Amino acid sequence: VAASPGNGGQAPRLFVFGLGYTGLEFAQQARQRLGAEVFGTCRSEGKAEALQAVGITAFPWDIDDGYQPLEGEALEALESATHLLSTMSPFADFSKDPVLVLHGKEVLQRCTNLQWAGYLSTTSVYGDHSGAWVDEESETRVTDRDPSAMARLAAEGEWLALAPHIP
Repeated sequence: VAASPGNGGQAPRLFVFGLGYTGLEFAQQARQRLGAEVFGTCRSEGKAEALQAVGITAFPWDIDDGYQPLEGEALEALESATHLLSTMSPFADFSKDPVLVLHGKEVLQRCTNLQWAGYLSTTSVYGDHSGAWVDEESETRVTDRDPSAMARLAAEGEWLALAPHIP
C-alpha cells in the first residue's frame, strides 16, 4: 500500500466503504504507517464531521436511506483511489453487497489508479479453524442455517471475481 511508481510516487489514496470500528482502525493505520490520504463513507453527518476533524475525508452514506449510489465529491474520491477497502456487509433487505450493487464493476473500472481492493468478510463464513490463519483460499464452513453468512460468502465471491479487473 506504500507509495510506488504505479501511482507516480504519490502517497496512497485509500477509500474505505464503512468507516466504523474496523474500517476506521484500518484507515488510521494506513495514515500512520504509510502516509495514506484517507477518504470513505460513514452513516451520519455528525460522524463525517468528527472524522474530518481528525483528517479523514468522510462522506455520509446511509445505505438504509434509499439505496442511492455515491455522487459528487464522494464519487470523485472513490474514482481517484489507489486502494479500496469495503467493510460493509450485505443487508437483510438487500441480500447483496450494497457497494457492488451500486458501484460494481463499471465504477471500479473507472478507478484508473486502483492498485488494490479488499473486502472484510466475517468469521461466520470460515468457521472454526482452530486458531489457524484464514484467507480467501481457506475452506469455508458456512451452514445453510445462517443466511447472513451465506450472503457474506456470496459477496466475497463477487469481490474475488473483480480481481481480473484490478491491476
